[in-house]
Amino acid sequence: MTSSEVENDRTDDTLKEVHEVLLDMMSDIDEFCQRHNLRYWIFCGTLLGAVREHNFIPWDDDADLAMPIEDYRKFCRLALRELSDKYVIQTPGNTPQHPWLWTRVYRKGTTFLRWDRANQKICHGIALDVYPLIGVANSRSGFMFQQAILTLSSALHRVEFWRAQGYPPNKWTRLTGRILMLVPEPLRRALSMGALRLASLSPKRTKRSCTLDLSPLFPKFKLQDLEPYTTLELAGRKFAAPKNYHSALCHMYGINYMTPPPETARNGHRARLGGVVIDAKRDYTEYLKERAEQSARKE
Repeated sequence: MTSSEVENDRTDDTLKEVHEVLLDMMSDIDEFCQRHNLRYWIFCGTLLGAVREHNFIPWDDDADLAMPIEDYRKFCRLALRELSDKYVIQTPGNTPQHPWLWTRVYRKGTTFLRWDRANQKICHGIALDVYPLIGVANSRSGFMFQQAILTLSSALHRVEFWRAQGYPPNKWTRLTGRILMLVPEPLRRALSMGALRLASLSPKRTKRSCTLDLSPLFPKFKLQDLEPYTTLELAGRKFAAPKNYHSALCHMYGINYMTPPPETARNGHRARLGGVVIDAKRDYTEYLKERAEQSARKE
């Protein structure tokens, strides 16, 4: 199957194959976390799917987990050592062009490739996001300082990503990127990771918490709404979930979260991004090789 044929394959069968891969990934991580006594819970659209559908949301194409920052750090350290046979674990610390401040776990031998990011030196497989839960500073001044430190960390970290993208047509991105490029890459990386660690407060020491997925920070949760965890069924298997998942889902999606969106809004990342190749059975490197050969023939 050529890359163009896969790009046009937006059928339910494609997503079912993706969901099978994601379910297998989640089962492996669940077993891994139980073995190492790590706390985690399903999150975002994956949590919503478990509550509303007892399955993945039919049009969703990734999975989301969250962990308290202490467990998250241990997970990243151990997963890099013990899960590398089936998975690629990419973190802000080990992949310069990884543009996020959280970790992504990619299944080897699969493809979720955005052509506009094909030059980006990251894995382009089917992915599962692992978000750290951090504490939000109790005082307003502390919150503003924490926000500024995270913004700095993100900007320092994304320079290599911006450069790989050719600096998108955004004046702030271009200006910020070119200024930060003056900082040597090793120092830039060290500053980014230091700022990230400084801003990642323990949720046990603050009144409010949030997942480190977006900036500005949005303090969504109280730790007592999340722990101790319960379990929810998803596609016939049980996974850890927040104790008060109703409160968590209301914060994320509003009080009517049990009502599915209109059909016109039922799409995953693939429909919003465009130019995406999804293949649960073939490694993305084969598509990159095909594209390079096609370009060479045209020249």
